[in-house]
Amino acid sequence: MRTTMSEPAPQKTNRVLDRTRRLMAEGVHFQQQGEFAEAERRYMAVLADAPDHTDALHFLGLLKHQRDGSAESLDLMKKSLETGLPNAGYLVNFGKVLQAYGRFDESIQYFRKALAISPSFTEALNRLGQSQELLNMPFKARDSYRKAYEIDPSLSESAMNFARGLRNTGDFAEAADICERALRANPEDLQFLYLEVLCLLDAGRIEEALEEMHSALKADPLSAQLHYSMGLVMAELGRFDDAKEHYAKALTIDPQYYAVYYSLSAIQAQAAGVPEIAALEQRLQQSPPRTPEAAVSAEFSLGKMLEDQGEYDRAFGHFDLGNKIMRRLQPYSTAAQSAYIDSLLKSLDERFLARGVKAGLETETPVFIVGMIRSGTSLVEQVLAGHPEVAGGGELPFLHQSLSKYVDTLTAGGDKIAALSDENLRAMGEHYLAKIGALHPGARRVTDKLPGNFMLLPLIHTLFPKARIIHCRRDPLDTCVSCYLTHFDTGHHYAYDQTEIGEYYRLYRRLMDRYTDIIGPGSMLTIDYEDLVGDIEGGARRMLEFCGLEWNPACLDFGKTQRMVKTASMYQVRQPAHSSSIGRWRKYASHIAPLRKALGTLAGQA
Repeated sequence: MRTTMSEPAPQKTNRVLDRTRRLMAEGVHFQQQGEFAEAERRYMAVLADAPDHTDALHFLGLLKHQRDGSAESLDLMKKSLETGLPNAGYLVNFGKVLQAYGRFDESIQYFRKALAISPSFTEALNRLGQSQELLNMPFKARDSYRKAYEIDPSLSESAMNFARGLRNTGDFAEAADICERALRANPEDLQFLYLEVLCLLDAGRIEEALEEMHSALKADPLSAQLHYSMGLVMAELGRFDDAKEHYAKALTIDPQYYAVYYSLSAIQAQAAGVPEIAALEQRLQQSPPRTPEAAVSAEFSLGKMLEDQGEYDRAFGHFDLGNKIMRRLQPYSTAAQSAYIDSLLKSLDERFLARGVKAGLETETPVFIVGMIRSGTSLVEQVLAGHPEVAGGGELPFLHQSLSKYVDTLTAGGDKIAALSDENLRAMGEHYLAKIGALHPGARRVTDKLPGNFMLLPLIHTLFPKARIIHCRRDPLDTCVSCYLTHFDTGHHYAYDQTEIGEYYRLYRRLMDRYTDIIGPGSMLTIDYEDLVGDIEGGARRMLEFCGLEWNPACLDFGKTQRMVKTASMYQVRQPAHSSSIGRWRKYASHIAPLRKALGTLAGQA
């Protein structure tokens, strides 16, 4: 936080001015040292003489936020802004506190006020971009980050934000270039290396990405972070033995790297035996996780290890604790989600679909695979990707990137989408096709398995009336329990609470029931996970026929399909189809009463 103080009121006597200056200087010093009680006494003494003292109000509010997150901090800091002259630093500080409370919309106006005073204030630009990014405004965030970067490219924060912003808008090549420049200036800043590798992988430049990683490891073979990053890439490529080797090296270098334990457990049918579980439990006692995120990884790791040993009660305790930590880190509102679903159902109706005659593009290339997470979307894509005329695109961001060009935020209601002109809709479709064409040139079909696309199916059908949509469905209890037992570090905020998962599932089914009616069977095929694993060939033939493709037996050998899989199912989809995940919820039946209650009549239904 910035500590620049405004000028004191000129009418104060020299004696009072000297005392105020001394108290404020001491207060700021103690606050920077973390001695909040001493700092608070100084600020209160100043306010006793001058209740509207701008600096004392601001720093006392900042202190209360730093110490205990007190809501009083907002009142104090806002009062300081109202009583003093405009101060860009104070405006940014207030915006940052608003961000901490999740009030991103409000924070934006204060960052903009700071920029009106100081247009080259890079911290204000970076913070503005962060709020825009968190509000699902990727193009606006990218532009804010770009301005900050152009003012001072040497700032690591600005370079990282800009590169990430470029990646979020699908500008993979430029993002990789920014990372490369940052690495030339500071070769030890590994965050840029990993982001560059991700951008190269996103662009399909796999060999270049691996070359970058190998070069970095050769230069710094004792970097736990590098070995972990290489392990992640190897796992996504299906090279699990190589992944395990790098994970093991990372843990040898840093036994407290708890994220590695979870990644390792996720690519093994049997995560660990009793000795390994006891060793991890002992390590956690001796060396507690350094961050809440690390604690989450440790809890989910132990949960997976104990589940593999058949100790379901103990396993659930660790899964439950990991989710409780995640819920504190990432809030979620069922009411807000429900309001969003209502707006989609109200506006994206048959009248909207009829606009596809003018706005739609005549293409059969995209195949959208949708449904709840953990419903079998990865397996469906892996089967289809075995066909020589199908490119498995994975969870593509391009639809949302296209939409974000024309609406303020990706969570804009259905009325905002319905209000788009035919020209805007057609441009969105063209942008999407250009992106998948560049990524997979020449492919007859390209799959997009971003599960959450189910919310925008009327938009998809309007943009691409001839595109196929495959809806993946799984037993509700199995789906929701699998969500709760999987560590999602971002993107699925509803998944950290049993009641919220159940409520979200009901919203999903409500939406899909309506969309299935208005889109019709000619464009949408529903695949039940249980039926697919019970008859892979029958399911594969049904899906290929639906997609307008000839039968090819390579689809049955989906475990050998050479492609990146970046989802939690990266290990399972490369194994032979089996039914061991069917009825998984029964292992935890005594622990899921809140989920069953939230699901209501859907509990136990396919």
